[in-house]
Amino acid sequence: MSLGDGQTGLHSRDGLAVLVEHHMRRADRSGRPVSIVFVRLDNLAPPSSERGDEADHLVVETALVLKQATRASDVLARVGRDQFCVLLADAAEGSEEIVLTRLVEAIAGHNAGRVHVAPLALSVGTATYSPEHPTSLDDLIANAEAQMPRRGDGA
Repeated sequence: MSLGDGQTGLHSRDGLAVLVEHHMRRADRSGRPVSIVFVRLDNLAPPSSERGDEADHLVVETALVLKQATRASDVLARVGRDQFCVLLADAAEGSEEIVLTRLVEAIAGHNAGRVHVAPLALSVGTATYSPEHPTSLDDLIANAEAQMPRRGDGA
């Protein structure tokens, strides 16, 4: 089990799972919810040897933008080829909105300097773990992903 993603320096899905489990138990004790922000990199083409370097670059750029948009205490993870999660532990109500605002600003700033290449495009969804309605990390991710536009919907 690898707890880190070597390409981005973020936690891996397994690493996130360990940390989410810990924070869920803390939430059960304290009664405070735990939120996740699920992020999908939308302009990552299907894998090909021709686009390998470009795809790798987009994944790393996404990780950097997420680092800019989050607090040092937030947990960042790459959970799939083009999927990322931010765990907002011990966050006050409304923290998801703050992260989303910072993320929009970080993407805009990042894309402002991209003249000859496609802009970074991300879709985002959120979900909250509540001690009153316990759930798994997989269910949290599925709930957050369900809020996002489907690929190809033009959104």
